[in-house]
Amino acid sequence: MGKLPKQPLSPQEKEGLLYLREEEKLARDVYLFLGEKFNARAFLNIAESEETHMAYVKVLLDKYGIPDPVGSNSRGVFTNPEFAKLYRELTQQGSVSIGEAFKVGMLIEELDLADLDRVLKETDNADIRIMYQNLAKGSRNHLRAFSRQIEREAVTYKPVHISPSLYSKILSTPQEGGGLILDPNFTF
Repeated sequence: MGKLPKQPLSPQEKEGLLYLREEEKLARDVYLFLGEKFNARAFLNIAESEETHMAYVKVLLDKYGIPDPVGSNSRGVFTNPEFAKLYRELTQQGSVSIGEAFKVGMLIEELDLADLDRVLKETDNADIRIMYQNLAKGSRNHLRAFSRQIEREAVTYKPVHISPSLYSKILSTPQEGGGLILDPNFTF
């Protein structure tokens, strides 16, 4: 992504990068909180993945000279007040039980997928599109992982931010491996 040529950046592309940087931090921060609260390895593993996603976005922020909204912010601290509010709500909801915690994980990954779909439609820069495609791949894999945990806990979950058909399609397909997606026009 960093090796692709730098292209002109639209205001929507800049805003999308800033938004996704903090959204990935939201996921990481909530998962760390829930992983520690319930001593649940699934959350801690996925939090590590979210840290990698944050780094992907940071590469492009640096490439385009965009100040990082995350900086050295501690857990639960965000530049965008929307994410601070979500952090409080989701950690509170997830604290109720391990089943609710996994539902929060599903909700976050769904939100990620919905937002990635939106920002993909707003960008034509190949490097940004490739990064978004890879973040979406990660979110689909995380959704599958949380779904397995939900089944173990015998908890029901219905999609909120993505269509039931997309939700079913994701859960009915295997984990996506195979390295990075390099096609900016990839479709799942």
